[in-house]
Amino acid sequence: MKGDSFRFIPLACAAVFPWFFSALPGQVPDYDIGKWAGSKFSEKAGRFFQALTLQTSHHLFSRESSGDRLSLGGTVTMTSSFTHSDLRPISGKTGLLPVFEGNLPVTTNLSLNGAYTAFSSSGDVVIVYRYGMDLFLGGPWLVELQRGHLEGTDDFFLKTVGVAIVRQINYDKRNYWIGVGSGFYSAGVHIKNRLGDVTFPQRLEGDVTYLLAGLDRELGTHYAVDVEVKIHPSFLSLMVGVSRILH
Repeated sequence: MKGDSFRFIPLACAAVFPWFFSALPGQVPDYDIGKWAGSKFSEKAGRFFQALTLQTSHHLFSRESSGDRLSLGGTVTMTSSFTHSDLRPISGKTGLLPVFEGNLPVTTNLSLNGAYTAFSSSGDVVIVYRYGMDLFLGGPWLVELQRGHLEGTDDFFLKTVGVAIVRQINYDKRNYWIGVGSGFYSAGVHIKNRLGDVTFPQRLEGDVTYLLAGLDRELGTHYAVDVEVKIHPSFLSLMVGVSRILH
């Protein structure tokens, strides 16, 4: 009975924590970029889109040895700027982002993953979804490829593409990983083209390159907890997740 109770706890956390975080003040992402109207709009918005690209690119750990085991779970991500207060952690514009995720091994060296979330921000219904794959190259190395979308805001939509090269280190029941990656974004801006003598771009494009490191800790045979951090000279992005491994 005690073992069953212990295994129930991570699953309950995965189901409850998105609603728990939605009740916290100041954590809902703020996607109103019209307040940055002015000559430095492209600079401020570009920095914001870099932070979003980092925040939406996290995903649960892929296990090469998991066979046909499907993983379902949830993550919470946040991104903070080292230099700009409007992108501070939790209460900044990127807030906390809870996401439902899935990971499915297809072959011994290929795993597919996807994620989805929806929430209300400043009257907008925001939808974020992502899909991708992890390709194991043999030994400890793998390549991550991802495509992401953020839709529903009045001011912009965001499309991202990401690639990362990762080295995994397995020790005891812990899996560590380190690597380097790049995210590329394309944002369509919806705010008015002109405000006084200021012209706004219809589209902003850019990229963000980062170092990443993470830890996956299995809890028994059915559950796991993941922590991942991505570091850029101007940003730090953190993910915490819990997943249920299905046989």
